Amino acid sequence: MSLDPVFCLVSVDHPVAREKEVQLADLADEQWAVTPGDGCFADCFAMACARAGFTPGTIYETDVPTCTHLAQVGRAVVLCQATHQPAQGLIMVPLAGAPLRWRQLLGRHPTAPPKPPG
Repeated sequence: MSLDPVFCLVSVDHPVAREKEVQLADLADEQWAVTPGDGCFADCFAMACARAGFTPGTIYETDVPTCTHLAQVGRAVVLCQATHQPAQGLIMVPLAGAPLRWRQLLGRHPTAPPKPPG
């Protein structure tokens, strides 16, 4: 298991696109998008926003291509993993202090062959 910080994906024209990192509160007026997933991510996001002093607007849950499009046209800030593949016209910016983290779990099927040594 690992805990990885959540980044935000924005258009290259977005005001925070050239920042090294961004405070979550600096994005308080944004619309948000994220890909669907298991767990309590929406609740955790709402709590992180409350700790930052604001209530987030609508969170669009949609597929990766739609999230990418929403960010490219400036309609939403997309919450993404740091390993998100770069896309033309988009910049990933880390959230300062990592107020949100994704838990990554790795599993192995019991019938899978053992990993070779080395």
